Amino acid sequence: MSNPGEGYEYPAEPVAWLKRDALLFAYSIGCTAKDELHFLYELHPKFAVFPTYAIILPFKKLSQEVIDFYASRKSADSGIPGVPKLDSKRMVDGERQITFYKSLPASSEGRSFEIRTKILGVYDKGKPGTVVEIQTDLIDKANGDLYTRVQGSGFYVGQGEWGGPKGPKNVSYAPPKDKQPDAVYEYQTTDSTALLYRLNGDYNPLHATPEPGKAMGFGGAILHGLSSWNFTARGLLNMLAGSDSANIKEFAARFASPVKPGDKLVTKIWRMGNKDADGFEEVRFVTEVEGGKVCLTADMLRRTMLHGKLHDDEHDHIGSGASTPPHGTSTPRPDLHNDKRLPAIVNGYFAHNTPPQTPRSGSHENRKGPDDGRRAAKTARSDSGGSHTDVPVAQVKGQLEIHIEEGRGLRPSIEPYVVCVFQQNEDVSSGPKDEEMDTGAVDDSRQDDLAAKGVAMRRLGSGSGTPLAIPGLRSRQTSSTNIADLRRRGNKQAQVTDPTWKHHATFDVVGEQNEIDVSIYDNANNETFIGHVRVQLKLEDYEHQHEEWYKLEAKEETGSKVTGEVRMKIAFHGSGKKTFGPDDFEILKLIGKGTFGQVFQVRKKDTKRIYAMKVLSKKVIVQKKEIQHTIGERNILVRTASTESPFIVGLKFSFQTAADLYLVTDYMSGGELFWHLQKEGRFMEDRAKFYIAELILALRHLHQHDIVYRDLKPENILLDANGHIALCDFGLSKANLAKNDTTNTFCGTTEYLAPEVLLDEQGYTKMVDFWSLGVLVFEMCCGWSPFYAEDTQQMYKNIAFGKVRFPRDALSNEGRNFVKGLLNRNPAHRLGAKGDAEELMAHPFFNDVDWNKLSQKMISPPFKPKLKGELDTSNFDPEFTNALGGDTASSLNARAAALASGIDTESTPLSPTMQNQFKGFTFVDESTLEQQYADRDIRVEDDADNNRISRTFSGKAGDRMSGIEPMGADGDFNHGMLDDI
Repeated sequence: MSNPGEGYEYPAEPVAWLKRDALLFAYSIGCTAKDELHFLYELHPKFAVFPTYAIILPFKKLSQEVIDFYASRKSADSGIPGVPKLDSKRMVDGERQITFYKSLPASSEGRSFEIRTKILGVYDKGKPGTVVEIQTDLIDKANGDLYTRVQGSGFYVGQGEWGGPKGPKNVSYAPPKDKQPDAVYEYQTTDSTALLYRLNGDYNPLHATPEPGKAMGFGGAILHGLSSWNFTARGLLNMLAGSDSANIKEFAARFASPVKPGDKLVTKIWRMGNKDADGFEEVRFVTEVEGGKVCLTADMLRRTMLHGKLHDDEHDHIGSGASTPPHGTSTPRPDLHNDKRLPAIVNGYFAHNTPPQTPRSGSHENRKGPDDGRRAAKTARSDSGGSHTDVPVAQVKGQLEIHIEEGRGLRPSIEPYVVCVFQQNEDVSSGPKDEEMDTGAVDDSRQDDLAAKGVAMRRLGSGSGTPLAIPGLRSRQTSSTNIADLRRRGNKQAQVTDPTWKHHATFDVVGEQNEIDVSIYDNANNETFIGHVRVQLKLEDYEHQHEEWYKLEAKEETGSKVTGEVRMKIAFHGSGKKTFGPDDFEILKLIGKGTFGQVFQVRKKDTKRIYAMKVLSKKVIVQKKEIQHTIGERNILVRTASTESPFIVGLKFSFQTAADLYLVTDYMSGGELFWHLQKEGRFMEDRAKFYIAELILALRHLHQHDIVYRDLKPENILLDANGHIALCDFGLSKANLAKNDTTNTFCGTTEYLAPEVLLDEQGYTKMVDFWSLGVLVFEMCCGWSPFYAEDTQQMYKNIAFGKVRFPRDALSNEGRNFVKGLLNRNPAHRLGAKGDAEELMAHPFFNDVDWNKLSQKMISPPFKPKLKGELDTSNFDPEFTNALGGDTASSLNARAAALASGIDTESTPLSPTMQNQFKGFTFVDESTLEQQYADRDIRVEDDADNNRISRTFSGKAGDRMSGIEPMGADGDFNHGMLDDI
């Protein structure tokens, strides 16, 4: 090497990002809905990642959690050969230049990206410090494509004088001295500007607290150099290039002096007139703190300036940055290499006079008294849908018609049927049409090796004041008789290879993930998997019916042979009706009942789609003082719907009448996990592991969005038609609980309560969900609750101090260690305390789990619910499903029958003041969820009543443990707790 460290390459590191990461980044650098909605709203037809987002990936890497900046830098920094050890705590940004080669995809999901970093030079600047220049390339591993190249430098304050080379002189790109700037812009920073930007993944404490800055001579906290750098890029792209990502070729700037929170920035921009071969014009700028001190400039750059052919002065006033400009120039096509009509931008800065409001983390300060657990719902990333339009949920785009006509060349089966899933809504066909299929003969063989002998479980119902669980609260009767089974038993059955279904389904298109999943099973042969196909749709390509044969594929882990293909017709129709209410749904069956209302299986009249509709009585909600929790449940469903977790039940519509609130979600025909666990006693370990793994992904999704679930139990876990889980019922959940934040509300289901809920007056964290998960694993594999007692206080004592004994034939060593880690009574030492769900995923118990495939539902569930069609309710309690038949006056719920017949039984309306408390619940105008929130700040708060315990053995309100001292030293938490029997 000619100079110390030059050419040294670091190991490649994987990086990843989600759409929400791109949205947060755009918001943090000043993008606004008026001009840049396509950077801020994932459903915008021209949605794009802001082009400079790649600059944050070396900090963020794969993390979706806040990290210890110094620890991560220390662990990542292996040193540079020939260079003294440099202290990352003393590093500030020097300069950055980014060159754009390909537009970033909206998300890295399903792809593999990495950053490749090498040293360009290390220069000793004497007493002031050392400059390290690096180059970082963002690469698609699959094909080696280069997306961005960042060349830049870091300045290590006070770490020079080690005898290294001084480095080349700076090349000046000074703005013209004899010309006034073409534009001047101002930007007022706030004391929260840096705190918002650091959420992108650069968690350097230098930008949050004063101590590091004082130690480095800055006098206190300073803004990220890259935040000012990105403000500049955003301003130029917005003002000079129509906010179009295709119009930026390079961008570079050097950091001259720090900016402090509250400083006002003034940027002067000059168009240089000279253009490169592609027609891009050079732009220069200088940014000063008001008063004259230069903080960001182009006149010290050592590398290529960004060039751009500037947009006309009258830029796109429509606001999207992607529409046709008012002068008639069409939107540029980045896929056409000769389309260079708008600019690429370099060094400049633009900002609004009013900075964006900074979301607050909502850290909970423990308080005693009636305010326990209350917190403002302000965080754009993590609240449950509270106050603004920052929780957008997809409007109804239209309807998708799918005709599943026939199959050919399938593996021989007896009664093949189809399960079609679109945006988590499922449709189940009947068997093939007998008169139109080729048949042979085969013996019927039936077995079920997934059940293990055990003790039947009781239902743990929600008590007074607890929102409705789906579908019910009482002990259950089992019924497994199947008429088709009786008809087939002992007979020779006709085999099918070319079935004809001619099945039609219409789906409401409300989300962004437009993927169809079609799976084929044999109903007569223990739900044997025949094959499946996934089709990713671009809706605009299906405005006219498209017909095609699709080849069936196998699930890789099954090892079973899959043959044949299926013929489908697909067509998309744009939205028609834009608002929905109770009259748009036909009630079919009651499937659940609770304190506040009922859950029905319903059919949407226009599409004939089957949903679950939760109907909640406003009067009861008001009487129980549960308005905020009910709104909170709906808002959390909004948040989870907008981010489309595959393992959380999807909210499709919500609306209200004078008497009731309505939540319409996807119908999960597999029923409650409790129903299956009760029938079978306990599950084999592999089956339990599958459910727990999917639950971990669901909890990870919630925790990443700062939601603590607080009521994990089999009753709140549904199975879909394919056998995957879906978490439901968010009535006890709480939003805005960031990592290590605490809340105090005493709520949950008794058997699943964590000891810190009972004992710790300082509150509890999201770790309570992992304790409940440990109890759930034990129940699934052992067949009973580890802490159960008839007396409530005794059960509390068991939870706090009792031993847990494993039956010798249940759980492997890895499984037991996993449960022991979850049932650590010290939440700070509990499995997940350091890395949340990622820590659970890394446990040896899951060594054989491919988490990527699992998250995409590419692993076949070990159990497939038996279904007879889309209206099948056999996996729900017949106590409920039979309630609307016969003599409704003497049925379980006469109000359910009245609702089904359209009769409003609430004759006395609520007052206007009380009705106003439910403002914001309804989908209005194209069924969007947030229109009602435009002028109202609804906070999701924990109720002053901190006793919200659901259980079956007591009608009293739950009390915390009496006569018990709080927990002691860490070493005493698990002493003698976990034994074998």
